[in-house]
Amino acid sequence: MPSPTPPHPVLDRYYRHEGDRASFVATLFDGAARHYDRVGHVLALGSGPYYRRHALERAGLRPGMKLLDVATGTGQVARAALSILGDHRAVIGVDLNASMLGEARRSLPIPLVRGTAEALPLAT
Repeated sequence: MPSPTPPHPVLDRYYRHEGDRASFVATLFDGAARHYDRVGHVLALGSGPYYRRHALERAGLRPGMKLLDVATGTGQVARAALSILGDHRAVIGVDLNASMLGEARRSLPIPLVRGTAEALPLAT
């Protein structure tokens, strides 16, 4: 199977080669992680938690179900899912960035795993 096409060409103002993209992106999220939730809260005028919970309910999430939050970041969607499901064993967060997962660990009593959507580090 051919490798996927990158979402955009190399941004040579920020990195020179395609192989440098991952470390560039990691650096962005490492720097933003501790401010991510606060900035998001301000930009969404405080409506984020309500919106995320409402979106999950409209998608059909109900107590008794399980949720895998891929690209969980600081855990905003996972927190909303936990408020619906009520069971910390019912939500798992996966993210590539260790700094974002570190922020998620501050407020989430759920399994948080480092990984990507393309290669989930979970047993089937």
